[in-house]
Amino acid sequence: MIKMNNRIYGVIGIGSYMANWNADFTNQPKTLGNGMIFGSDKALKYSIRNHMVNNNEKVMYYKTFKDEKGKLQPLSLDEKYEMTFGDKIEKGKKIEEILRNLFSATDVINFGATYAGKVNIGILGIVQIGQAFNKYDNTEIHTQSILSPFRDGTKEGADATTLGTHTITDEAHYVYPFAVNPKVINNYKEIIPDLSYSFEDYNKFKVGALEGATLLNTVNKMGCENEVGVFIILKENSELYIPALDSYVEIFKDDKIIYDFTQLTNLLKTITDEIKEAELFYNPLKIKLKGIDDFNYNIKNIVTKKAL
Repeated sequence: MIKMNNRIYGVIGIGSYMANWNADFTNQPKTLGNGMIFGSDKALKYSIRNHMVNNNEKVMYYKTFKDEKGKLQPLSLDEKYEMTFGDKIEKGKKIEEILRNLFSATDVINFGATYAGKVNIGILGIVQIGQAFNKYDNTEIHTQSILSPFRDGTKEGADATTLGTHTITDEAHYVYPFAVNPKVINNYKEIIPDLSYSFEDYNKFKVGALEGATLLNTVNKMGCENEVGVFIILKENSELYIPALDSYVEIFKDDKIIYDFTQLTNLLKTITDEIKEAELFYNPLKIKLKGIDDFNYNIKNIVTKKAL
C-alpha cells in the first residue's frame, strides 16, 4: 500500500427528493432553533459505513444484531469487537494489540473511534466531517398519514386499524464540509511505529462519500442521492490550512439545480501554488455548475466516474 501524506479539503452535496435525509427523534427533518434544516455528520458517516459494509470492508461501528432468547438485540461494543476481529479484550491484553485491531477496520482508520467497553480508548479520525446546512431556500416539509393494515392489539376492543405518519422534505440540498489530515496518524506512532494511512484507505472513504447516499434505499432515504463531490488535494509539502468549504457554495434552481462555486473558485485561485489537484464530481443530468470556468478543475461524472 502506498502511504498518503496529502491533506485534502472538500464538500459533499446530498440531494433529498420527497425523502427525509436526516430525521430527529420525532421523525421530523433536523432543524436549528431558527427553523433552518441541517444534516448531522453522523448521517453522512452512516451512508459511507453502509457502503463499506456492502463492499465487504471490515467495519466496526455499524449496528449488528443477535438472537437473544428469541429477541432481536444489537451487539454490545465488546461483542462487536470480538465478532469483527475474532479476538477478545481480556485482562492484561496489550493496548498495542487492541489498537492494531481497531485500526485494521476501514471505518476506524478513517473516522476514528470512541471505545468505552472493557477498555477506554479514544482515536482521533483522519477524516473529519462537519454538519451540513440545507442550502436550498424553497424546501417544504410535508407530513403524510399512513394507514396500517393492523388494529392496535394492545387495546382491548379496538376495531379500527392504526394510523401512522411519514414526514419528508419535497426537495432539499445538503452541503457537507470535510477535511482529511493523514498527519493525525502520527499521534499513535509511539505505540505502533509502522502504522500509516494509505491511498487505499482514503479511496474507500472517497468512493463511499460519492456513492453512499445513493446506495441507501430505506423508507426515509429512498430519494436521497449524491449530487456533488469536491476534493481539493494539497501538495505533500503544503503547510496551508483551509477553512470549511461549505460556506463557499450556494445552491439555487433554474431548469436544473445549480451549484454555484464562484466563491470557492475565487478562494482556490489565491492558493493555486499549494494545490496538487482539484477534483469535482457531479451528476450532469440533474445538476448545473456555475463559477468554475476560471480554475482548472478535474471534472468527472459522479455516477460513472468518467471525465467530462
